[in-house]
Amino acid sequence: MINNVLTRWTTFVVGCIVGILAYSNAVAAPSHDNLDRATLINNLPFSERINVAAATLETGELKPSCSGDRVGGSVWYRYVTFEEREVTLDTIDSDYDTILSVWQGNTHPLSEVACNDDSAGSPQAQLSFTAKPNTVYFFNISSLPQDAGRNLVLNVAQAQQLTNDNFFSAVVIPASSSISYQRQQIVTAATLSPDEPRPSCDPDIESSVWYRYTPNQTQSLAIDTAGSNHDTSLTIWSGQSSPTREIACSRTNGLVSQAALRAELEGGVTYWLQVGGRYLPETGSGAILQLSLRIPVSNTNVDTARSVTEPLPYQVQLSSVGTDFSGISPRCALDELGHDVWFEYTPTVDQRNIRINTVGSRYDTLLAVWTMQDGKLTQLACNDNYVTDSFSQVTSQVTMSLTAKTRYYLQVAGVMGASGDLVLTVGEPGRRDFVITRSPVNQTIQYQETATLSVRIGPMAGISYVSEPLVYRWYQGKRGNTTRPVGENSPRFTTPALEKTTQYWVQVSNTTGVQSSEQVTITVEGGPVQRDFLITRQPANQTIQVNETATLSVRVGPATAQTQMSEPLSYRWYQGARGDTSTPVGEDSNNFVTPALTRTTTYWVQVSNETGSQNSSTALVTVEGELPPPPSNGTGVNTSLDILETTANFTGFFIKAADQQTAREVSQNETVEISFMINTDTRHVGELADVILVGIYRTQEGEGIYVFDAKNGTWPIWDITLEGLKPMQADVTLGANLAIPLFKGELQGLVGDFTFFIGYVLKSDGSLFFGTEPLTFTVTP
Repeated sequence: MINNVLTRWTTFVVGCIVGILAYSNAVAAPSHDNLDRATLINNLPFSERINVAAATLETGELKPSCSGDRVGGSVWYRYVTFEEREVTLDTIDSDYDTILSVWQGNTHPLSEVACNDDSAGSPQAQLSFTAKPNTVYFFNISSLPQDAGRNLVLNVAQAQQLTNDNFFSAVVIPASSSISYQRQQIVTAATLSPDEPRPSCDPDIESSVWYRYTPNQTQSLAIDTAGSNHDTSLTIWSGQSSPTREIACSRTNGLVSQAALRAELEGGVTYWLQVGGRYLPETGSGAILQLSLRIPVSNTNVDTARSVTEPLPYQVQLSSVGTDFSGISPRCALDELGHDVWFEYTPTVDQRNIRINTVGSRYDTLLAVWTMQDGKLTQLACNDNYVTDSFSQVTSQVTMSLTAKTRYYLQVAGVMGASGDLVLTVGEPGRRDFVITRSPVNQTIQYQETATLSVRIGPMAGISYVSEPLVYRWYQGKRGNTTRPVGENSPRFTTPALEKTTQYWVQVSNTTGVQSSEQVTITVEGGPVQRDFLITRQPANQTIQVNETATLSVRVGPATAQTQMSEPLSYRWYQGARGDTSTPVGEDSNNFVTPALTRTTTYWVQVSNETGSQNSSTALVTVEGELPPPPSNGTGVNTSLDILETTANFTGFFIKAADQQTAREVSQNETVEISFMINTDTRHVGELADVILVGIYRTQEGEGIYVFDAKNGTWPIWDITLEGLKPMQADVTLGANLAIPLFKGELQGLVGDFTFFIGYVLKSDGSLFFGTEPLTFTVTP
């Protein structure tokens, strides 16, 4: 419901009615709408994102067996292989309910090979099948009749076969200090041997596959099965020749969408990873296991917060699996939190109505924004359960104005212990209709090997479709350096054989804007020359007062106890985030004294000699003495539907009368109090205005959007126009703060979900200002 409300309300405000009309006139049937024009898939892996809103059904086209005879339009792909292989398909990251099927034949009616709808509780589909040599297969992706397809994402890949059904044949995971390991395999035929150990968290395990890993040094490791299509468990065992002692165990449950755990592993010790599974053959999709191992991220508290860099919009993708909880619970948290990550942002200029969200994330998130004064955090905004147009996960969003040179902290926490792939976007609304939902990731390869990078795109929050075509430009070097273009116009790029560590990034664009991915580093291990030094002490964060200086230093030592460092060492200091070389500062020295600073600034240093170079971490020099901005969750629009900036803040209160505590759910027999507080934009104090209230009420029978008409004491249906808004309070002289009581009593006979938006309309020019974070609650029988 909140999704529909926010979309209709804010879409109206920003003039998306015009966009909807343009969309209906511009979208044509996709080129592969019919079987005889199926898109040919030549090589695997294959990934495509395309708008399929106008797809249709052909005459004679059979409906997939798993669809329940509920099929709207569909599109087609053709694939042939010259050797037998396991093939997986999924529509993950599509923004509509998909049905995926595989067929054989030449013309309609075809013969069905496999079919899946709603894999692993998601409206997206996922399946696997065994492709026979020299056989043509057709892949069909259908939508539901009431949910015409929009943006389809199809991923096709070759999966590994089942060779690790017992621990004697465990797959060996290569040891690496910066491990980033992924493996997809078909485990439908996996069994459970009588001599296999039973995990403590999954004693009734039905089948399992095995991996073996011996780290070359002590390290933390995050492991998960996100992307698998069946119930899984993860267990780590130790033992030199066989698994004998359980180290950690995790199992999928109803609150967490995948098995995930974090373990501290000792260097030189052999560990066995047992992945258990429960697969229901009637799903018709085959059991697909997606296993990922990585080093946990470090930005797990305020002190280690990751910097948000300009220009906006900024977008980052990372995994929160294996992170701890900082213990800081925002006020909008009604459920237990865990696995939070932190970011910090200091805008260089004032930013009005900035939208911050976790759209595209694959777990239930809560988002909060904080500032810090005298060492104490102050919460400015908080949101949970902002549901987007996509069917991915329950995501969060806040909209607020930010003041230049003020440091903000962004907290993203997992609800009910959830963790997974996080996408955080910080940017101004209305600038682009797409967002990078999955950036290229860092990889480690051996000397003269290649690496394959990929990027995924999805619609921006509140956008129904992405303008085509999308253009991909890959570059070698640091993010923003366009002097060395590489690759082709494709979401995938395979590097040449590399002999040294190299960085790449990709710029994605269409007619509505441009977004650059994070730069990724392909670390090359081995080879004829190794760097003979390393940074042993990083530049440290510091806090100073306005117009003071700070002294930063770095310490360097031999790479190993047996290594002798080559001289001379060169030190290059830079202002900005690590890797940004646009602003060199300082001299060739391991110490650097900043100028007198008036705003919070970041620095880093690059150390090099004839054997290589190493970048330090970013040092944050925080300048105290500036006041935080007043909190604001408001936005505005004039009668021409132009966006207006505002410092107004709108808050709703839903309180149980019995204990005077706020609540999100009450029974219809409890006495409650509903009220609102408006902190008026200072420019509007003293003006005449009408206070307006829009309410949304949803029951099992349906949903309605209403406006409160105080004159007649009624709630007529709102027609989604400015003219249709009725005054809740008319001709009010706006003060600095305006308290508005709405209701006190029992909500008898009103079982359902409620959402309220409060705002005011200036009598002088008809401009509307309202809060973007509604009051929501549920009434139970």
